[in-house]
Amino acid sequence: MTPIPPRSSRLQTRQSRRWRRLLASLLGLVLVPAGLLFALLGPAFRIQQITIIGTQNQALITQIQRLGVQGQNLFLVDTTALSRRIAALPLVATASVERDWPDRLQVIVSERQPVLLWKTAQGSYSVDRSGMILAPASSTPQASQLQTVIDAREQSITAGIRPGARLEAAEVTFAVEVFKEVPVLTGISNFTLRYESKIYVSNAGPSTQQPQTVSHTTFVIVSPAGWVAYLGGPDDVNPLANRLRELQQILVMAQQKGLHLATIDLRFGLNVAYTLQP
Repeated sequence: MTPIPPRSSRLQTRQSRRWRRLLASLLGLVLVPAGLLFALLGPAFRIQQITIIGTQNQALITQIQRLGVQGQNLFLVDTTALSRRIAALPLVATASVERDWPDRLQVIVSERQPVLLWKTAQGSYSVDRSGMILAPASSTPQASQLQTVIDAREQSITAGIRPGARLEAAEVTFAVEVFKEVPVLTGISNFTLRYESKIYVSNAGPSTQQPQTVSHTTFVIVSPAGWVAYLGGPDDVNPLANRLRELQQILVMAQQKGLHLATIDLRFGLNVAYTLQP
C-alpha cells in the first residue's frame, strides 16, 4: 500500500490566509452596517447646539432655535432645505447652514435692516427698503430711531399688513426720501407723514354722463402749523424733488404775505393749488 504524502506547509499557509480574508470580509459586512446604524441612531451625532452668526437680534435668534432642529441627527439634516427655511423668515435677507461635527450646526445669516415704521390700526411694524414687513415695532431694537408712516387707509386694506407681508418697495423709498428731504428744504422736522386713499370723480369714462369714481393713494404731510400737503406717490410724473421745491416756495410765499395755509396740493405737476385757513 502506497502511503499518502503529507500536505506541504505552503498549501496549508495559503488555505489559512484564504480563511482569514473570508472571515475579515464577513466581519466587515457586519461591522460597517453596525457602525452606520450607530452613527444614525446613536447620541454622538445628534445636534446639541446651534451657533448663529451674523445677528445679535434676540427675536431672530429665538426664531431660528425654535425651528425644531436640535436633537436631529447631523448626518440626516438637509442643510439646503434648512437654509431656505431660515432665509424665508421676515428678518433674514440671506442664510446658509453648515455642519460642525460632531454635534453642532452653524447658521450664518444676513439680517434685513429696517428703514422706517409703518403704522396701521393693527399696530406698528418695521419695514426694510425692499418693502418686507419685518417685525412689530416693540420687537425692533432700533425702533425709537425710525420715522413712522401712518397708514390711514381702510382696515379692510391694511389687515394683511403683518410680518412676512410686503409693501411696494417704491412706496417705502418714497417715504424715506420725504423724511430725509423735507427738513432740509423747509426746516420742518416734527411733521407727520400719512398714507391715504383719496376718492376722485372722473369724467374720463366711456360717457361724460356717467362719471367714474377713482381711488388713488397719496402721501400727506401734516405740519405742526396746521396745514397739510398732498404729495402723491412715486408713480407721479413730476419727480419728488420738484414737488418738495414747490412746497418750499409756497411756504416762503405764505410767510412773506402772512398767509395761513390750510392745504397744499402738489400732485398735479406745475398746477399747484393751495387753500387758506378761514
